[in-house]
Amino acid sequence: MAGARLAVLLLPRTGWSDEGPSFSCARVTSTVNKLIWATPSLAALDRDLADLVKAMPAQPTVDAAALRAAEERWVADLLRRGNDAACIETSDRRHLDELRMTSAGAASVLSPNYRPICLTPAR
Repeated sequence: MAGARLAVLLLPRTGWSDEGPSFSCARVTSTVNKLIWATPSLAALDRDLADLVKAMPAQPTVDAAALRAAEERWVADLLRRGNDAACIETSDRRHLDELRMTSAGAASVLSPNYRPICLTPAR
């Protein structure tokens, strides 16, 4: 199940509404994903997470395989613990902050491989 959300988390949202999350609702079965679809603020956080995770591998100091493994662990943990919207929101916000810190460190002008990435502004 964790791999299912991760797979769509890493795919672009082409053709999907900017109001929904980063993944299709066609096969949503988990409580977590149902809550994300039903809660606009959670859907927006999910889109922000997906955008950042998609952009991070372009940074030369980001290990894409390690990022994917970390995302799989995070999604599995969220699916185990995320039984209400407040829990999911807290987890998503914390994870987004962690990813932004990692991304900022990877794109730091102090890094010998510095190459900035462009993301859409936070919603």
